[in-house]
Amino acid sequence: MDGTSWKIGESDVHYLVLSILVDSVAISIYWVQLEKLGSSSQLERKVMFDKALSLFDLSGMKLFADREYIITEWFKYLKINKIQFVILMRFGDMKQM
Repeated sequence: MDGTSWKIGESDVHYLVLSILVDSVAISIYWVQLEKLGSSSQLERKVMFDKALSLFDLSGMKLFADREYIITEWFKYLKINKIQFVILMRFGDMKQM
């Protein structure tokens, strides 16, 4: 999962994207356009993930995400939904879950 932003003409676009890794290639399977630039909120992530879970069987998969997703409530949401996860962290950011 990651956010991506770019400019198309005069418009700024920002997507929250969920991809699966097949061998060494990431294939986007679900995305939402956020109506803002910057990081996604807890609610935006939960809504996107709930919709993706309703469409895809993600059991047995692990979520990999960048350090912008280090939020205790997000970790709890993933655990409740039985989603294993690996979140990249800076040294010193380790949290006991």
